[in-house]
Amino acid sequence: MTTNVYRSFTSSILFSRESVLEVIPEYRFEKSILIVVDGEEYKFEKVLTIKTHMTNQNIKLIRMPNYEFWNRVSSKFL
Repeated sequence: MTTNVYRSFTSSILFSRESVLEVIPEYRFEKSILIVVDGEEYKFEKVLTIKTHMTNQNIKLIRMPNYEFWNRVSSKFL
């Protein structure tokens, strides 16, 4: 069994600046969901939908030498 088949959003997600990502939680085992953002855990109950979109805030990233972004994307999603 591969973790890619059953994984949650453990990897980065790429979508356009205009997109709105909507997630509808499925409550099979518990009556709550756990959302992890930058290592911080947040537990919620009775959530019907989660929507997110791009912000206008820019961030700075550190890139290590020989880091090939598109090769990483390809290996994770294709």
